[in-house]
Amino acid sequence: MVLSLEGPRWVLYAVKGNVDKGENIPTGAVLDLKAMQRAGETLYAVPASEDEVKRVVDSLYETLPEANTPAGED
Repeated sequence: MVLSLEGPRWVLYAVKGNVDKGENIPTGAVLDLKAMQRAGETLYAVPASEDEVKRVVDSLYETLPEANTPAGED
């Protein structure tokens, strides 16, 4: 499952792993969806209401790892 910010809206995509099963992609990774498509992956937009997508986005704050503060910026 991929969450994509497209303009002012969040869109959910399912990715069919034609090239890579994605086991090594960490949670919160930034992906180039167009490059993935060019490589042979298939993306499917997941129909979801704005409320459903908002719940997914809000849940990210609970599941994404904390960003590390770069050295010297404490």
